[in-house]
Amino acid sequence: MNRRLSTVLIVLVGLAAGAAGWWFAQRQDREAAAPLVGGAAAAQALMAMSLPDTAGKPLRLNDWKGQVIVVNFWAPWCAPCREEMPLLDRTRKEWEGRGVQFVGIGIDEARAIEKYSATNGVSFPLVVGGMDAMQITQGLGNTAQGLPFTAILGRDGQLAHVKLGAFHDDQLAKILENLAR
Repeated sequence: MNRRLSTVLIVLVGLAAGAAGWWFAQRQDREAAAPLVGGAAAAQALMAMSLPDTAGKPLRLNDWKGQVIVVNFWAPWCAPCREEMPLLDRTRKEWEGRGVQFVGIGIDEARAIEKYSATNGVSFPLVVGGMDAMQITQGLGNTAQGLPFTAILGRDGQLAHVKLGAFHDDQLAKILENLAR
């Protein structure tokens, strides 16, 4: 019973966060050109996190240190997240072999993330995050706790760019051009 209640609470909080993020992103595009104050500690915490993939295998962002890492916080139930995912996947394929790693931190249960990935053919690692993962986004500048939220870490592991709301067109590619040199 406690597991079921926890799942319901996570989904409800996630829905509220997704709705708030969508609303906030519609009003104002929250891009930061420079790392945020306090973002360095949050970026370190993010790099050190160990999160399970949908099969339960732990992954750490530190495993990709030395590469530009695009970390997208998303959820299968989040409409803007689902709209953005094909662009992220396409961009990942364009940057393959050029020192850029994409990772999706899904705010949901493993089976929902796995189902989305299988149905939509996502080609980059998806891990299962929870409320701890969402807490880290606050230190990265996601004060609204909305989704989707993307943090881009430079080759040095430092926070280089954040965005609340979905990327569109070639916005992400332009950012990567500057970081992946």
